Amino acid sequence: MLTRASGQHQIASLASQVTELAEVNKTLRKYLEEVVSKVVPDEAAKLIKTESRRLEETTQDAEVLRSTVGGFLSRELKLSPREIRNALLEAGSIKEFAKRVAPKGDAIRLFAPTRLAENPAFIKDVNFLRQQLGMKPWPLKSSPASETAKRKRVVLRTRVDSDSASSHSPPKN
Repeated sequence: MLTRASGQHQIASLASQVTELAEVNKTLRKYLEEVVSKVVPDEAAKLIKTESRRLEETTQDAEVLRSTVGGFLSRELKLSPREIRNALLEAGSIKEFAKRVAPKGDAIRLFAPTRLAENPAFIKDVNFLRQQLGMKPWPLKSSPASETAKRKRVVLRTRVDSDSASSHSPPKN
């Protein structure tokens, strides 16, 4: 119990230090931007814009790797965070994204684009990652199999309702 309490204290201390470092980083960035704009005013805007874009891309790459689907695609398919991010940006649908990230040639059945695009967990994880990167989620579409199952339930429910209604009706003479 003492070890667990010590571990929790260390985690809380690290979280506090990370927050402090983030604030120091913001302050240093403001100072540096101000200094650069005074020292080289002609190049300052371009330099600040370029570095801000680079920092944003690095942050997004880290976000991709932290996500369930991004980590999986990076580990299992050896895709870089940038390749995953570009596939998300360029694809117009979940199915197109799955095609872009699936291995070429003799693909393992698990990674078949149609199977990925119909997997609710995959769709949910991809949409979560899209939101983390500031993109709109793709609409969730029912797979043909789930539509068939829904129709069967409706037919079955209709039969059950009609059977119970006929069993409760008064006997005919």
